[in-house]
Amino acid sequence: MLDFVNTTLALKGPVDLLETPADLMEWWGSAREMYPALPNLSGAITAHTLERAKGPRSVLRTELGHAIEHGNLSDALLFELNAILHEARPYVARERDRASVKLAADHPDQQLVVELARLAAHLAGSNEISRIHSCENSRCSVLFVDRTKNAARRWCSTLCFDQTRARKRRLRRASSA
Repeated sequence: MLDFVNTTLALKGPVDLLETPADLMEWWGSAREMYPALPNLSGAITAHTLERAKGPRSVLRTELGHAIEHGNLSDALLFELNAILHEARPYVARERDRASVKLAADHPDQQLVVELARLAAHLAGSNEISRIHSCENSRCSVLFVDRTKNAARRWCSTLCFDQTRARKRRLRRASSA
């Protein structure tokens, strides 16, 4: 789910990696490669689907920022997710040797948005919510789950760590010169 939230970046200004329905379809395909349990989408992603998906994404980014700062989620995220999930019909499906509850949308155009809302609700209700951090590189806006033992990870990647360290070194050298 954080992969979806991270499709908006703040580099030298806001950058949206999902500008077209094709971008969203490509992102979904990549997400399915990483998480094969995600459903196959029936039908094409339309501009309407793209716009409907961007709403929860921005709310989720804002609310995860709130959770990072204050340690809890606000009601705005729950309201947004409930509004989307209200449009879905739950059903029970067989998965290997077990049954699981799935959500179906009445229109193929809604299925992606419903699935994203389901994933966001799962994240909001999990223990991982307290381990979500924002990268401390001032030029990066990536959110990540810190799975280290003491939850002290500060950067999304070694690249961001190296960039931050190099920037601080340049500033120290400039101030001592």
